[in-house]
Amino acid sequence: MFVPRRPEAFEETTVNECRHYAEHPDSVTADSTLAQLKIDQLDVVMFMSDLEKIFGVEFTDDEIFEIAAGTLRKIAATFLAKAIAA
Repeated sequence: MFVPRRPEAFEETTVNECRHYAEHPDSVTADSTLAQLKIDQLDVVMFMSDLEKIFGVEFTDDEIFEIAAGTLRKIAATFLAKAIAA
């Protein structure tokens, strides 16, 4: 499980991972949403699955799509909270 010494590492990692799926990687910021980045549903599932593996936490399918609707900052915060609770 990935538990960084700095909580902001969750945000940095989330943004960096998202760049692999974005059409314009340079436009990805912590305030971006996956919809704004035009990331399709299959890539949303793959991106979220990547984060689950990196951070060592799991969410249900329903939770994944609810979480994915937020900004990358919110996504990272949700993964951080789950990792801390684990």
